[in-house]
Amino acid sequence: NAMAGVTEGIRELYSIDPLKKATFMWPGSEDPRFNQLFIKLRQTALITSLRKINNSRSNFQHVKKVIS
Repeated sequence: NAMAGVTEGIRELYSIDPLKKATFMWPGSEDPRFNQLFIKLRQTALITSLRKINNSRSNFQHVKKVIS
């Protein structure tokens, strides 16, 4: 079910705590510079999703691309 996946993705985005910087660890992402970039990308995806919430279908595809 595509919508279930989208809901899960959004729930995951909302679980980000930028202050802790303790986000979901991608496998093999022990490089701190990569982690910082990954956190920024996820924050960008969250901001983008909030801005484009009305255009949700294309937005979710964009967020999926950003975080995958």
